[in-house]
Amino acid sequence: MKLGIFLNTPGFYKGGVYSFDYVNMIDFFATYASRVEELHLFVAIQAGQRQGAQTLDLGRSNLFIHRLPYYSDAASLVRRFPVVVSGAALTAARYVRQMDMVGAVVPSVVGNIFSMAAVGFRKPLFFIVRGDKEQGLHHTYKDSLAKWFFLPAFKIYNFVTERLMSPQRPIFTMGEDLQRKYAARGFNAAAVSPVLEDSFHLNSGATRWPEAGQPLRLLSVGRLAPEKGLDVLLRAIGILAEQGNSLIEITLVGAGPEESRLKQLADELNIRDRVQFSGLVPHDDALLAIYHNSHVYVHPSFTVGMPGAVL
Repeated sequence: MKLGIFLNTPGFYKGGVYSFDYVNMIDFFATYASRVEELHLFVAIQAGQRQGAQTLDLGRSNLFIHRLPYYSDAASLVRRFPVVVSGAALTAARYVRQMDMVGAVVPSVVGNIFSMAAVGFRKPLFFIVRGDKEQGLHHTYKDSLAKWFFLPAFKIYNFVTERLMSPQRPIFTMGEDLQRKYAARGFNAAAVSPVLEDSFHLNSGATRWPEAGQPLRLLSVGRLAPEKGLDVLLRAIGILAEQGNSLIEITLVGAGPEESRLKQLADELNIRDRVQFSGLVPHDDALLAIYHNSHVYVHPSFTVGMPGAVL
């Protein structure tokens, strides 16, 4: 079987090496190369390499990476819309006809392009739903006039997505809440949970708590974006600080559009000395050390079904 999957996990390519800010999704599906004759992954890729991005061994002989025009979020997709859409359409037209089965992350503009190509070429099709996109846009652009563009635009391409869905086309959701949502509408939905790549192992053991007089160390890992709810987390820490709970610290691992605003918020709440912004940290011993040095993991996201960071 020749299996083709569009994944909306942008990455980087330099000197024959691929790297990604978040490798969970890519690594999870790349392992399926051992189960099929050929696996083709269609991913938005930018030339070069970003500091902190995790390299991933994709050197399997039957695994093919097809580089789509790069975009990283809704705003960059709009800025590069003609390039991204035309590039995705040409790639889909060239390769989807060669596939025996096609999968696509939806709802998304590029996911719809690959889905429509699969329908047009009469290929078996399945969908991957990672989270509540509409809620994500609400939180990302809640204080911006841009929401009056992005939310109607989402409704349009989501309308197309839902017209493509049918009980005969499986839907794989990230988390059981999303699975129940689609199953209640009569779709064939199943929950899956892409987690960390095989090389990332945490030692199991007893829960550790701080010794007397030592701070409780919180940890959150993920993209610094509005839908992640990190501003709520910082405000909660600010309230605790006002109540005299001084022995609380938090480390935020990741990067994203909210970083400067979160730093400003930490200053406004007078908790800047309790918040450590670590930036992107590769999934290696450095990240393991951060996990092992923390007591409580916190994930206040508004939209994610079942994030790999929690698992």
